[in-house]
Amino acid sequence: MRKTRKCAFCGKEFTCNSGSQRYCSEHCAEAAKAQRKKRQQDFLKAVQPVIDIANIDNVLKDAHTKLKVSVNVADADWQKIQDLFDQEHKWMLAKMQEHIREVNGMFVEERRRVQKRYKEYDGCYLGHYAQWFFFTIGFSVVAGGLAILISRYYSL
Repeated sequence: MRKTRKCAFCGKEFTCNSGSQRYCSEHCAEAAKAQRKKRQQDFLKAVQPVIDIANIDNVLKDAHTKLKVSVNVADADWQKIQDLFDQEHKWMLAKMQEHIREVNGMFVEERRRVQKRYKEYDGCYLGHYAQWFFFTIGFSVVAGGLAILISRYYSL
């Protein structure tokens, strides 16, 4: 069963000969190709002045003499702008202070957890490796003592 599609160029319905067919005829395909090519050329013509600028420094060298902008602002409007800026500045400071308090709170909480951990070891925290070292020494001494007792019991 063949599918019917709309031509991507003229909009007329047609029966597809293949799954990737987009145009109803060779004429529409060529016309669409020409239209795409024209759009690309128009785009390149619009962009060409930008492409032609080889060294932006030469363009910007005299820009301050060529570009003159002045803005007249009434005193009341200037005061409104300043007030808005001040409000934004106060809000930003409040947010920054809130964030700093939050981070400081995190540091305080971590410090409390570390102090609690040291209290659990009664001020004698040696680290995990030192604990395992002393555990293995103690275990070896106990195992050696038991081995000596067992060997004496059976040697009699």
